[in-house]
Amino acid sequence: MLFGTSLFNIYWTYSGILSNLIEGLPEEELTFREFSNISENINFKFEYLYAVNICCLLWRLIELIQFHAEIGPLVKIVEKMFGDFLNFVILYFILVFMFAIIGGVNFVFEIGDFQGLFKSCLHVLDTSIGNYDFKIYETIDSYWLTIFG
Repeated sequence: MLFGTSLFNIYWTYSGILSNLIEGLPEEELTFREFSNISENINFKFEYLYAVNICCLLWRLIELIQFHAEIGPLVKIVEKMFGDFLNFVILYFILVFMFAIIGGVNFVFEIGDFQGLFKSCLHVLDTSIGNYDFKIYETIDSYWLTIFG
């Protein structure tokens, strides 16, 4: 069923791209008209549908190949690793969210990167992958440094 849906979506998009093309035009003109049809007919809703179809087809393929004698154990190992990876990602985002809230509470008035929760989360994510800059913390008011320094 997923395969049939994918074929239907691809055919529908392909026929929309090739619509309104007149035979006998120069090759360059046909190319420009095809590009114009692509920009008019490709919608984001189809891209999302394609992505869901591809994920479901891949999942179905993995379920089918796990019965193979040589590939089956590998699929089981990858499934268990995916569970561990999912646990790591959940804990990682809990910690990122926590540090973003704490950074927002402490530095909301002194540092522009902590103004708003989304901006704070982006800053903490960026810092956690190694792209940190200690110079932004030099703008902290000297009053706080005299109290806690």
